[in-house]
Amino acid sequence: MSPDARRRNLIVALAALTVVAASPLPLPLSAKPARRILVLGAGVAGLAAARRIADAGHSVTVVEARTRIGGRIDTTRSAGFVIERGAGWIHGVTDNPLAALAKRAGLTLRLTSYAKSLALDASGGPVAPARLAAAEDQMTGLLDRIDARTDSPAGASLAAAMTKVLRSQTLPPLVAALLRLEITGDLGADLDELDAGSFDEDAAFGGGDHWILEGYDQIPAHLAKGLDVRLGEAVVEVAERGDGLDVITTAGLHGADQVVVALPLGVLKGGDVVLPGSSLGQRRQAMERTGLGTLFKLAVPVSGALPDVDVIQPADPALAPWTGLYPLSQAPSPALMLVAGGPGARALEAMPVEAALAAASALLSRLRLPAIDRSRAWHVASSWSTDPFTQGSYSHPLPGGGAKDYSALAQPYGRRLFFAGEHCLFAHHASVHGAMLSGEAAARALLSA
Repeated sequence: MSPDARRRNLIVALAALTVVAASPLPLPLSAKPARRILVLGAGVAGLAAARRIADAGHSVTVVEARTRIGGRIDTTRSAGFVIERGAGWIHGVTDNPLAALAKRAGLTLRLTSYAKSLALDASGGPVAPARLAAAEDQMTGLLDRIDARTDSPAGASLAAAMTKVLRSQTLPPLVAALLRLEITGDLGADLDELDAGSFDEDAAFGGGDHWILEGYDQIPAHLAKGLDVRLGEAVVEVAERGDGLDVITTAGLHGADQVVVALPLGVLKGGDVVLPGSSLGQRRQAMERTGLGTLFKLAVPVSGALPDVDVIQPADPALAPWTGLYPLSQAPSPALMLVAGGPGARALEAMPVEAALAAASALLSRLRLPAIDRSRAWHVASSWSTDPFTQGSYSHPLPGGGAKDYSALAQPYGRRLFFAGEHCLFAHHASVHGAMLSGEAAARALLSA
């Protein structure tokens, strides 16, 4: 059903529904009427915005399509221990407000040491450290040459820029593999999907990547304490009215003075939520220049001991699309998280899970690692690219895209409609802390409007 047809049906159905609206609060003496504020989406961006608004003393309601909070944070304990389908790490702890929030919440962080890693070739043999270091130097030198010759945005893909710099030179297979691990494993996109000038122009916090031992879902749970969150309400349309906004959901109609749209970029790009036409403008063009990467995650039990490392790197182009294997130290018996990135990851998410398990089994066999233990009947797989509420893992600049597009996506529409999400903050896009910072920025803009 098209978005327009679905919207018409819902509008007709609204006649039989009770109108859902915030009850008017008693007015303090000599005060302005309380504003009715609605936040769309209970991911970290939406919850951070709602938290800031509520802490400022205002009433706010969050509506969420899922039956859980957290968005692309999705922690499961179905195997008896913490497994992350979505966000896995806090990226950097030095001056990172997300790490500070985790500390306030009493959570335990564990550093992933990339020095404690093992690179394996296509036959499962270890890559000598000296050879690996030399290939990393070649990769860094190549990217530096591209950076020196490229503006941001470049208007051309990273793959095209690499071909231009290399001319007729052949990229050594190990260097090609490291590029895939470094870039596709980070952004969830292949080199031909990324702008050559913008793909690495974002910022980073220092201090390394850390797991949250109690589970990443403790972050949204902490943010949501005391908030009015309505689950199972998918947003269909945000419409202007004379003195405010109407938000139509699958459960009814919310009237609001101001709204924060904290929905994933994939949902907005897909047109599943209708926004006021006059609010789009440059936003539509910015969305066309901003893509969605995919990381596929598959956690499985294995039949024997794993190497005592934090990361196993599949360091050969023939091992694509797999970008990393992570022994799950929190598991009571050997278990592994396999990660793939880019179009290959989207293909893995689109196939039946048994086919994805077969692909993982083939990789483990090729790398001479323990096989999947079928006697322990569990596995955990992600589906971000096929999930209608995300349609991808997170954003990246397409060829021709860059910081200006992220700024356009964050631009408020007048004093009523505000936007948040990792796709609204180029400096920290594709991260949970970026989502949180964007939500707080949208809340500040709303409160000062």
